[in-house]
Formats: sequence, structure tokens, C-alpha cells
Amino acid sequence: MPSSLQNEVDLPFIDMSQFQLEFEELNLLPHHPAVATVKEACQKWGFFRVLNAGIPIHLLQNVERAIHELCGMPPEVKDRAIASSPADGYSRMLTLEKFCFLNLPHSDSVQALSRQIWPETGNPNFW
Repeated sequence: MPSSLQNEVDLPFIDMSQFQLEFEELNLLPHHPAVATVKEACQKWGFFRVLNAGIPIHLLQNVERAIHELCGMPPEVKDRAIASSPADGYSRMLTLEKFCFLNLPHSDSVQALSRQIWPETGNPNFW
């Protein structure tokens, strides 16, 4: 993002540690004050920044590396995962290129998609 925009956009932070509830408290989640913050962020911005998600930094780094690898592949390789619907796999338009994985019900689906993109070996770093 250009630095001029970074100064103008003040995305909300959501502290996920606020959501660490015991099992017997889960029924209170819809009334938790942080839920209103998430709702407002989604309505106003469409997204938000997350703090204290509990995701190890090495996992985040692995995901970022896999995304760069995935997006950096030649078009003919990415075309192996052309989506049958906008919510599955790869699609390319004039001004947009995207991978979307909304309808992957379980880990086997991710592995199947990996084998589709990398038919020789799959890619264990991707899943």
C-alpha cells in the first residue's frame, strides 16, 4: 500500500485474546463486547487486523512462503487448478488473478487441489 494511503487508513485491530472463553462460556459469545467490534469492522472496512491470534509465527511465515510460491508459478501450471466456480481454485480475468479456497470441506480437499497444481508430487508445504 502506498505510504500516503497508510497514513489515511486506520484499520481496526481485533484482539483475539478477548475471545478465549471456557467451554461453558461459549453460549455468551454472541453477546461478547468484542463481537460488536468485529461486526463494525466488517461493515465499515470489510476486514480488520488481528492481534494475539495464537498462531505461531513460523506457521504464518510458511503460509506466506507458500502463497508467494503459488502465485509465482507460470500461468500454464496455475491453469491446472482452473476453478469450476468462483469459490474454488484458480481464476484469471483481465485485471485479477486469484486462488480461492472457500469450499474445501476437509484437509483431503486441500491435498487434492495440491495434486492438481503439482501433479507429479503434490506440495506438502501447501497443505
